[in-house]
Amino acid sequence: MFHSRDLSYLRSDVRANCEAFLALCRADGLNVLVTETVRDEEYQRELAAKGYASKTATVPTFHACGTGLAFDICRNVKGHEYDDADFFARCAEIGKKIGFSWGGDWKNFVDRTHFQWDCGGKYTSSMLLKGAFPPNMPLYQTRPVEKRALVRGDTGEAVKTLQALLVSCGWELTIDGSFGPATQRAWGEYVGAWITETTKK
Repeated sequence: MFHSRDLSYLRSDVRANCEAFLALCRADGLNVLVTETVRDEEYQRELAAKGYASKTATVPTFHACGTGLAFDICRNVKGHEYDDADFFARCAEIGKKIGFSWGGDWKNFVDRTHFQWDCGGKYTSSMLLKGAFPPNMPLYQTRPVEKRALVRGDTGEAVKTLQALLVSCGWELTIDGSFGPATQRAWGEYVGAWITETTKK
């Protein structure tokens, strides 16, 4: 039996957007913990038997090892991991803004802990089982957040989004929505690294 919460098991595009999701949740004061990324068939059958998954979902699909298109979360507060509906609703708003489908919107088996990349509902579990997988998920941070470029001194949600991108890529920043010297330095390093990588191709 195998299951893991390690983000490294997610497909690279999904992982990048999951990290952006976590950063944006932190910026919004949401204490999120990823509880699962992948699982094997034995563990999937156990979940179905216990009612934690649909009775017919006895084979992992979006959570399958080697697929890595989904992750589950909880509130990282001991004893109150799943009892705050507002917490999950706010997380869902962020997740759907990034491009994930949310299990809380499902009709047959509501799963508000679950997020997956299915290309806007175009790919189903049965399609994955037949070997048809969704294309790469557009990286949330590459989407324009304003018509003009951000500059030092700017504040607001657009700056928070940029800071979340930089944090998800490894820079240490406070996601406070203020474009100060630390954000400017990190952004310059990010752009420089991108240019270097691009010229290698």
